[in-house]
Amino acid sequence: LAGSERLKNTKSEGQTLRETGSINKSLFTLGKVISSLCDRKSTKAPYRDSKLTQLLMDSIGGTSLTMMLACISPSSGHIQESLRTLDYANRAKNVQNKPVVLLDPHQTMLEALRKEIDVLRAENRALKEALQTSNPDLYASLDLTPRSLLRSSQP
Repeated sequence: LAGSERLKNTKSEGQTLRETGSINKSLFTLGKVISSLCDRKSTKAPYRDSKLTQLLMDSIGGTSLTMMLACISPSSGHIQESLRTLDYANRAKNVQNKPVVLLDPHQTMLEALRKEIDVLRAENRALKEALQTSNPDLYASLDLTPRSLLRSSQP
């Protein structure tokens, strides 16, 4: 994302002037969204005021994991811009996202079934150990291999 464009320094004309204006408007709107998300009293962030903020809706205060990178100049001639950039980044740092992993419904079902299988295997192991310790003779006489169990359950 480009930085705030100063018309005086860029000497933009024509199409470039309109693009510079659009960049500044989008960055201003992004700043308003960040400020409203940091302000506890604000109820809604103005995401719809700019195409940029509409595109970044999930990234800013949404369900995505977001990183802000602020580039500043070491030059003393750009100290004011660097301070404004750091202030902007500090406000953005205060926005709290709630990252969520979005999975395919089939993936979610597979994960749930795998967890259930693990639970059932642990339960089966515990029952085998309990049977073996309580009645070792009965346990030794039983054929508890998976194949034998499958054969006995089929009609």
